[in-house]
Amino acid sequence: MEADQAPVVLARWVYYGAVMTLFGSSLFPLYALAGRDPASAALPRAVNVTLALAALVAASGWLLGFTAMLAGPEDWADTLKAVLLQSDLGPVWIVRLLGAALLVGATLIAPHL
Repeated sequence: MEADQAPVVLARWVYYGAVMTLFGSSLFPLYALAGRDPASAALPRAVNVTLALAALVAASGWLLGFTAMLAGPEDWADTLKAVLLQSDLGPVWIVRLLGAALLVGATLIAPHL
């Protein structure tokens, strides 16, 4: 791995780690505590919000780092537009970013535990 790829790799790890933790922690009370109070195993709301924000920031950083690796520092804005609107990966990036934003919204409006 080259040194210029390290931020992109870190952003991917943070994104996937946050999303997997939120997904797993939301299902854990359903299968592990069948018949008991599921609220006792839920993560605190502040942790959920932090993980959701980390996923959104990491996804954004991942996209920007990926774009910078493709274009270089001088032409990243045009390359970002091309990646999002003209490439086959564009819809994937848009869904990923919208999903992370929805995740932040869902954690912010979720009832307090």
